[in-house]
Amino acid sequence: MGAVRLTPLFVVSATVGAVIDVVTIALLAQAAVGLTAGVSKVELNGPLSFLRDTTPDTLVVVGLCLLAFRLIPFWIAAQVPARVSARVQERLRTRLAAAYLRAPYLDQMAFHDGHLQELASTETTQAALGSLIALQAVTSGVTLAVLVCGAIVLSPATALIVIGALAVLFFALRPLAKAVKRSAGGKAGASMRFMETLNEAANLAVDSRTYGVIDAEEALIDESIDEVHRPWYRVELMHGLVPGAYQTAGFAFVFVGLGVVGASGSASSFGNLGAVVLILLRALASSQQVQYAYGKVGEALPFVDRVYGDIERLEATHERRGNHPLSRIESLRVDDVSFVYPDGRRALKGIDLAIRSGESVAITGPSGAGKSTLAAVLLGLLPPTEGSFTVNGVPVVDVAPADWSRRLGYVPQEGRLLTGTVADNIRFLRKDISDDDVVRAARAAHLHEDVLRWPGGYDTVVSQRSEAVSGGQRQRICLARALVCHPDLLILDEPTSALDAEAEDVVASTLRALKGTVTMVIVSHKPRLTEICERVVHLRQGEVLSDSGAGAVTLPADLS
Repeated sequence: MGAVRLTPLFVVSATVGAVIDVVTIALLAQAAVGLTAGVSKVELNGPLSFLRDTTPDTLVVVGLCLLAFRLIPFWIAAQVPARVSARVQERLRTRLAAAYLRAPYLDQMAFHDGHLQELASTETTQAALGSLIALQAVTSGVTLAVLVCGAIVLSPATALIVIGALAVLFFALRPLAKAVKRSAGGKAGASMRFMETLNEAANLAVDSRTYGVIDAEEALIDESIDEVHRPWYRVELMHGLVPGAYQTAGFAFVFVGLGVVGASGSASSFGNLGAVVLILLRALASSQQVQYAYGKVGEALPFVDRVYGDIERLEATHERRGNHPLSRIESLRVDDVSFVYPDGRRALKGIDLAIRSGESVAITGPSGAGKSTLAAVLLGLLPPTEGSFTVNGVPVVDVAPADWSRRLGYVPQEGRLLTGTVADNIRFLRKDISDDDVVRAARAAHLHEDVLRWPGGYDTVVSQRSEAVSGGQRQRICLARALVCHPDLLILDEPTSALDAEAEDVVASTLRALKGTVTMVIVSHKPRLTEICERVVHLRQGEVLSDSGAGAVTLPADLS
């Protein structure tokens, strides 16, 4: 909630609005008494003495004018909280997105499925609502203070009753507010786990159907829903108890206030009596709003803490960014590189590897051998735990990130598409790429003829779930994306693992045509791809088992 700032205009407008409420209540009470008694003139004392000897009808007109003027501070008091809450949500989402995108790859990997989406949607919304309710509580608090001051002017004894009542109610209900905050923390954690479970179920929908475990998957989701239900019920139950407690106790104090004010017994105090009763009721409503806001802000705090906590953790891990220029990748060298994941799993151990410009290297090995981890190191995504990775003799961490990205192309195991046109997907947010470059890259990826057969050509809209785009075409779109900037280094991580033989042949033909024009590192165990390369590096349990020409190596049984 640190983004909330109270402007003087907001506080002044809330105060002016509350003062108008008090004056309007007093005029309403006096006009009612005058009309009931049938008097032609109403005597007003204190701050309203300038309206002395005014007719009840005139008081009604004055009251209506005040109510019309009341719309101005009311509009300001409503606009500021709405604007601030919208700004809180906007800034939190902007800061979260920037922190995540600029965080090291390893820290991005630590986010579970659905975690980022839950933070950016539910949790930032709860934080924004918390700021909105907090500012609305300020309005109610200012109104409450002005009402108490008005009661003091009309009847000091009644004012003491109001203040005492509000203090007793506030402190009596504080344990309830603390209980709401504790339950809200459980509710926030349970909601996050539910989103992660649901997102996981969506990602594994095909697997669940294939293995016939839909009932078990549904049971897991029901269990996580029940985990959310329990704290939700407790929070809402306690929120529902507060208004009833306030109303019951408040009306009791109103009766006490009536007894005190009415003890004067003079007819001239009837107007004040009515005004004090109305002020008591109005003060009761304002104090109830403050107490309600106190509980709702407490409910929002766990969400706020979680959002700010994750943002600050991500921001604290931003990588050191070098500025060494890189015009071309001439050589890559991995010296005695080891890598250990945060959970203690050692993925690489003492890797030595030198790659020359224009060379094609295949990295093979069984599952869990460290192939993808080595590819991530070569991409500059994972800094070695031990050893060094250099480009042209310079540590990659010292190279200007923009220069490194321009010289690099990457094709993942599972190609991901943006929701946009084919051309947009090949450009991939790089606005300086021309249409000619897009077509050239598509031709190089053996994609151009396929695109021309689509109804919109390069303007055909595609997405990750587009049924019209086959797995092979999706992978070739990603290959064109990698080639569009004329990279010096092309890294492919199991690029054909999900493709059929025909689609794999097309990708292999593309890579064969690229051989010698770009440095290629291909992570794969497919013979169609490894035979393209001049060298084959075999990994086992994170270590280099052999490094030699593809034709000179016989794979061990567990590596074939």
